[in-house]
Amino acid sequence: MRLDSDPTPQKDHDALVELLKADMPEGNLPPKVIPVKVHIIREDDGSGGMSPDLVIPGIDTLNAFFAQTNLQFSLCGGPNFIDNSDFYVVANDPVSQGYGPALSEMAQNNEPDVVNIFVVDSFSSPPPSIFAGWASFPWNQSQYIAIRHDFFDTFTLAHEMGHFLGLYHTHEDLLGDGKEYVNGSNCLSAGDFLCDTPADPNLLYYTDDNCQYVGTLTDPLGDAYQPDVENIMSYSGCVETLFSPQQTRRMNYYLPDLHE
Repeated sequence: MRLDSDPTPQKDHDALVELLKADMPEGNLPPKVIPVKVHIIREDDGSGGMSPDLVIPGIDTLNAFFAQTNLQFSLCGGPNFIDNSDFYVVANDPVSQGYGPALSEMAQNNEPDVVNIFVVDSFSSPPPSIFAGWASFPWNQSQYIAIRHDFFDTFTLAHEMGHFLGLYHTHEDLLGDGKEYVNGSNCLSAGDFLCDTPADPNLLYYTDDNCQYVGTLTDPLGDAYQPDVENIMSYSGCVETLFSPQQTRRMNYYLPDLHE
């Protein structure tokens, strides 16, 4: 989840545009294994928190969603337990109206040279938030992924890892030239800045029980949307399963020196 749209640094945007224009053949990205450290947040007295027995299954699920890419993830030791009730329910900052300040403080527990994943009880709003996870972008000063304990072993962790490695939602429309056109003519300057993810109106309320898009929305040119309901970075509400080739390219561009 990211509500505070955060622009890609211009130098990175320009480099990514050239990379994607190069139309590089698929299958030539070397395999990379990225170390991760899982931190389980508990109350001050050590109560609560996700069972450590769920850590390995959750990382296995993450790797299953990334199997179509060249990226896999490896646990760096057992989970680290942080007994701090201030982090157990992530507070929504009343000034910034976001979780960044609380998560930046939590990230002071980061271990170096790994992706740090903090498993929390929930996110406050108030009232209690429905947010399942929150992640920094590669260009943010504080680096973290925070995820609710009951979403750790789901596609949500893959979605948040996508943000951590530089991906926007497929329905992003607050950056660049705004809304992406269905015809793709502005795909490198609007939306998620990728050309192989179809224009997306935000699928949160527009998929049925069969995971079919049922909306009738049109783009600024009047063309009907034909979004991909299976993309992991969408809000389709289905069990999203796909990263596109260009999403994989973008993640590799931002991949820090964490692979083994």
